Amino acid sequence: MHIVFPPHVTLDGEVTTWTFARVLLSEGLRAPAGFGSVRVRPRRSSHAYVEFHSLVGTAVLRFATSDLYRFLARTYTVIAPGEETVGAELDHGLAELFGV
Repeated sequence: MHIVFPPHVTLDGEVTTWTFARVLLSEGLRAPAGFGSVRVRPRRSSHAYVEFHSLVGTAVLRFATSDLYRFLARTYTVIAPGEETVGAELDHGLAELFGV
């Protein structure tokens, strides 16, 4: 997965992209998951927090849990869980998912 922060929300004014595995998001919807720079944790049954930790600070995004489950379900129709690869095949699958 990629989450892109646009320049107007970053401290250095540059686009910042964070990349992490879908499994982290999936696990984090049920129980706190991750360590280091990306962590996901549920908040009751309705929301989840995705945290991005860096040397200059922490960004915390709040999502509706139902939206994240729907997002994951859509990604699984393009690339099945456990069959992720890095490279052109993944980029093609994501382009299909988002209709690009």
